[in-house]
Amino acid sequence: MVNILIADDNIYYAKVLMNIINGSNSEDMKVSYIATDGQEALDIIKNHSVDIILLDLKMPIYDGLYILEEIEKEKMGKYKDSIIVVSGETDMICKLRESDYVYSFINKVSSISDIIDKINELIKSKQEQSKEESIRMSIIKELHYLNYNLSHTGTQYLIDAIQLIYNKGGKKHIIYNLAEEIYPTIAKENNLGVYNIKSNINKANEYMFKMCKRERIQEYFGFQDKTKPTVKNVIYTVLKNISEN
Repeated sequence: MVNILIADDNIYYAKVLMNIINGSNSEDMKVSYIATDGQEALDIIKNHSVDIILLDLKMPIYDGLYILEEIEKEKMGKYKDSIIVVSGETDMICKLRESDYVYSFINKVSSISDIIDKINELIKSKQEQSKEESIRMSIIKELHYLNYNLSHTGTQYLIDAIQLIYNKGGKKHIIYNLAEEIYPTIAKENNLGVYNIKSNINKANEYMFKMCKRERIQEYFGFQDKTKPTVKNVIYTVLKNISEN
């Protein structure tokens, strides 16, 4: 269940919006809080479990801009891309375009159905992000078991590579050339060359082979001898394991 805070000084509008959202028979969302001024909104944000904020900008005591400044100042990471600004204050909205905490803007004259659609879109985005984070943690757990140095840059690139292939179809997606099909994406994201990515991943793999017990490597990869696993061996064995768990 996603808990929603409506921060709006128009209590009539806030209650109508709350009743429509809570009466929508959606099991994914519920308006749990209403705040009619900035001070009340901040108190709820800091002291209660809130997942999404519908934020009006023009409110008494503290306006929406001040609330966002406080969230950013206190680095409340859980609210990144979790705030939908519902306001007709165009000049104030312009000041928020670059905020990491604002998911979207909706003009207050928009229909309530448009607002609900935007909430559903945000909930779906959060669910996909949560799944991505869960997959990443599963990959990290597998590499930790193999004694990879998780702080090594190459290991981080390897995690990225495994997650990219997972998103493309996992163990069923055959990669013929990592340097042509996967590494360029990671290189672009990090503003580096493909060779840099490949070199760092290979170094991380060398470190693993040096530090991990041979018996564990043999058991993990199904080897009968002391063969060193290739990066592809690692990627597809990790994908197989996280798919089965």
